[in-house]
Amino acid sequence: MSLSFRSMRVDEIEPCADLWVETWADTYPAIDFTARRGWFVERFRSYVAGRVHAEIALNGEGIIQGLVSIDPVTGHIDQFAVKRAARGQGVAHHLMDHAKTLAPGFLHLDVNVDNHRAIAFYEREGFKRIREGFSASGKPSYFYEWVSGRD
Repeated sequence: MSLSFRSMRVDEIEPCADLWVETWADTYPAIDFTARRGWFVERFRSYVAGRVHAEIALNGEGIIQGLVSIDPVTGHIDQFAVKRAARGQGVAHHLMDHAKTLAPGFLHLDVNVDNHRAIAFYEREGFKRIREGFSASGKPSYFYEWVSGRD
């Protein structure tokens, strides 16, 4: 799949919110992520206007396939999502490669301990588990980091 990457525009926050809801609903079907959609929209409005990069992956037809939000100063990845129909086509790998170019050679994130698909992905991408703890939402989490040249 041919992909391009660029910063998210304000008019793309709503379709990206749909992608985010789809991704999380697939991961945790018992949780109503549609009810949390407003949180995403407000968070990404602040990202688009601020220092955190909200980046999207587009296919050859210009359709959004994935998103990542990353603070280029701290290297923190807050959100990472790929459209259901694009999974298994290398979109996540290419999107993560793009994210690695936006930070100063260091990325970090947390992932819920029961999100096995995400854990496997991050480990394939060279992230190393550095500790266990709790996410901002209070869920048991693993904390991962990636350092350039350590892969």
